[in-house]
Amino acid sequence: MKIFLPISVVFIVLVWQACKTPSADSAKSADSTTLAHTPERADFGAFVEKFEWALKDSLEVFSGSYFGQPDYPYTGTEIDSLDLRWLPVTSQLYDPFYRCLKIRLDSVHDGLLVRTPSEYESSSIKLFVTNNTGRFVQEQFIELAESFGDAGYSMDKRTWIFNTKSKPQFLIWVHDADDRSVEDENDTTVVTTDYTCLIAWNGHNFDTLGVNKREYLLQFLTLSNKAKSAGQ
Repeated sequence: MKIFLPISVVFIVLVWQACKTPSADSAKSADSTTLAHTPERADFGAFVEKFEWALKDSLEVFSGSYFGQPDYPYTGTEIDSLDLRWLPVTSQLYDPFYRCLKIRLDSVHDGLLVRTPSEYESSSIKLFVTNNTGRFVQEQFIELAESFGDAGYSMDKRTWIFNTKSKPQFLIWVHDADDRSVEDENDTTVVTTDYTCLIAWNGHNFDTLGVNKREYLLQFLTLSNKAKSAGQ
């Protein structure tokens, strides 16, 4: 039996997840300890090398029904059980994990883009952080993209990654829609909500720089339109 939460509750949860950042204590702990579930650290370099570098300084990360299409950049390659031990995730899931791309965060840390299992399929794209000095993957991560729909409700989360003064920032947009006709065929109302936030990497953790500023949505749409015009 499926239990459906009210749309307002679901959206509040999504908003909280989109911009929640780990505490300074958890970041410090992740930087100073080796995760218990990781394999031999001598294999760390081989694991990270399997991720190809993103070729662009700015890129849009998005989910949806694109998996398997030749021009979709986040189809990825399935991660086997040995490599999966590096990531701070549970392997007790039916759907696979896929390695996609990696980006440089700073001289010590890289970001690994991984497509991970979600509610119905592997549709959630997350950014995991490597500590290249300690040779492990830190506990904290952020979700960059997700897309799903159920019973008239749909959600699409996308992120633009770009560099400002050599420091990566993440502009996240969550578009939420509720089609009332599913419950009442006479009600053709579709309620939509847009949520944005700007996150930056500070060398140890992710900082939320701002939430729901009008210029964020305009900036996101401008970046997307430029990418389309350039044929990206």
